[in-house]
Amino acid sequence: LYSRDDSDLARLAERILTKAEFGEDGLLFPSGMAAVAAVMRTVPNNGRIVLQSGIYWGTTKWAREFCARRTITLPEIDISDPQPPAPPDRQADLIWIETPSNPYLKTADISACAEVAKAMGAKLVVDSTAATPALSQPLTQGADIVMHSATKGINGHSDLLAGFLATANLDDPTWQTIATDRHDA
Repeated sequence: LYSRDDSDLARLAERILTKAEFGEDGLLFPSGMAAVAAVMRTVPNNGRIVLQSGIYWGTTKWAREFCARRTITLPEIDISDPQPPAPPDRQADLIWIETPSNPYLKTADISACAEVAKAMGAKLVVDSTAATPALSQPLTQGADIVMHSATKGINGHSDLLAGFLATANLDDPTWQTIATDRHDA
């Protein structure tokens, strides 16, 4: 058996971070970008991801290239406005926000974004890397999944690579897909 699924130390870290996020389950990944990819890969071909503009360049670049390969629609919008935009007429599979954003430190109203996501039939994923669980727990504000590049603030910045995802709902099919793919990878 591979240690990624049977490591007591990794499971302990997942439990601690999940508890800090007030989540139902959590998973570690080899990097923050691996966690980003794990979530976005749940969107089917011809799907739709709404992406916050002005976020970490690596996420934006990866999402653009991934969506182009999979013919996934990728509108990029500025959601740092105090008044978030009304839900578009179109449905979406995923809304991805980062608050505060890197490097611009733009903030987003997570609760308002959660309402928009529900209206669009989308999962709200919040990259909370810059805030860490010490400052923000997006799951308590309506997000479905929270993501961290644990390489940054959670572990002291760059002494090791790690990514982390936590979910508000262990039984959610999107989460189950992520967990299955992480196990099989």
